Amino acid sequence: MRVLVVDRSSGFRDLVRRAVTESGHGEIVGHVARAEEATSAVAEHRPDVVLMARSLPDHDGVWATRQIKVLFPHVDVVALTAAGDGAAGEAFMAAGATARFDKEDLPGVLRWLAEERPPP
Repeated sequence: MRVLVVDRSSGFRDLVRRAVTESGHGEIVGHVARAEEATSAVAEHRPDVVLMARSLPDHDGVWATRQIKVLFPHVDVVALTAAGDGAAGEAFMAAGATARFDKEDLPGVLRWLAEERPPP
């Protein structure tokens, strides 16, 4: 599973990189900090999955999810939101996200990455 991480925090991106690599459930192929960089990063790195934070410095992750799903409908976008932020989760799902997790639930994200899914 090829994974792209979109989050403004370099510390969180590093944490996700270590967790995904150590789990053996994916390969981090790239990471960006801004919503406007996400679409071009998908075009460049061709991930299967984008782990998308909501809060980004330019636009929010919901905006970036919409852009990705229009141009790359086969790419799964997994929304990462603050605990208990149901409105953000709903907005992500309406924008085309495949799944939603609290940012603190990295084990849940790893389990999701490990699941077998049919090819697009």
